[in-house]
Amino acid sequence: MTHARTSDDRTRLVEYAVQTEWVHLQLNETNAYKDVYGFVGTLGTVNLEGIRYTPVGRPSKTLLVFMHPATTLQLLPMPRELARQDAHVLCAGSRYQRNDSALIMESVVLDLGPISAMRVRSGTTKRS
Repeated sequence: MTHARTSDDRTRLVEYAVQTEWVHLQLNETNAYKDVYGFVGTLGTVNLEGIRYTPVGRPSKTLLVFMHPATTLQLLPMPRELARQDAHVLCAGSRYQRNDSALIMESVVLDLGPISAMRVRSGTTKRS
């Protein structure tokens, strides 16, 4: 969050315009078993989608990651509000989004792997 001093020495919160960006994350699936219920392609690649919210004109070395095993989180008010308050936010979906009937939690943990590569490409160095 960024605060600015006003002329009468009060502190006010500065809000930023938010840029919304669709993000495609891809990883190679190397498990010995075949997952038929998650979004895994026939060639062994997992395609994940996410929405990144960033404050316009505000670089950051930190990326806040929101991820739930079976649902998307970009429609919640918190991620966009955090970006308005100067945070970089990624709402990432797992291979099981909108279908947790056969969810394998270990596979969801593997889905977090491409986020590290995305952080490096976008210039962030830390995640929360």
